[in-house]
Amino acid sequence: MSAGVVVAGHVVWSKFLVYQLFYGLIFISGESFWRGYILFGLERKLGYSAIFVMLFPYVMSHYGKPFAETIGAIFAGTVLGYLALRHRSFWLGVITHWGVAIWMDLVAMHFKGSEFW
Repeated sequence: MSAGVVVAGHVVWSKFLVYQLFYGLIFISGESFWRGYILFGLERKLGYSAIFVMLFPYVMSHYGKPFAETIGAIFAGTVLGYLALRHRSFWLGVITHWGVAIWMDLVAMHFKGSEFW
């Protein structure tokens, strides 16, 4: 979370929302690459097996993050890949990734003692 979102223990909602909007661009670009470009690009030749080809570099992109998140990327990448192929869109992945990120930021601020109101 960037500096200035929490001032004197209180969340500055305007800054939090701007931060989250820009943070969302990361998820749009990531999901459009992993589920859009790679998965949909391989689907014609590999069908649903394309999920597993996409999964290896996707999980590797989580190296250096907490171990549980890297391991969770195996499950999440598989589910998001399946949903993308089933619904012909990567936008569900964007919403899911972004929602988890917002939730984690809110939980982290809560445990740091930030006041929300």
